[in-house]
Amino acid sequence: MRTRETLDQRHAFEDAVDKWLGIEDSAIAECDRVIGSTSNILVHGLAEAIKADAVKHKELLGVIDEALTGTISLSPDELTTMSKLLDSYVEMEKKPIELAALEKTSGAHLIVRELLAYILEDEAKYDRFRDQFNELKMKIYPYA
Repeated sequence: MRTRETLDQRHAFEDAVDKWLGIEDSAIAECDRVIGSTSNILVHGLAEAIKADAVKHKELLGVIDEALTGTISLSPDELTTMSKLLDSYVEMEKKPIELAALEKTSGAHLIVRELLAYILEDEAKYDRFRDQFNELKMKIYPYA
């Protein structure tokens, strides 16, 4: 627990995480409803993307919950593994991102441009996450 965090603040945050998990469950159920009610590939694809995000958020909220109990640790080897994975993923995605950016700016199809904009924004988060992760590494193991 952070030194300035009170027990009441911790409980309030834990309650908020529980509510957030319920919201993600509702989003997943709504996406399943939409997916089951349409044969439109665009609507289906977007609902699947939203559902995947909600599932991912639930997984990460589970990690947050576990972290609050103090049972999560990262060894230098695990930090290295994560760094290599993030670096590798960002590198693999460079060419597709370049192609998507080119098509987004020069393509004539409105739906394609909008979907590419979504994908580009989604991919950009991995650059930010890699940078944040590198900062975390330095805080955990400043001499590594």
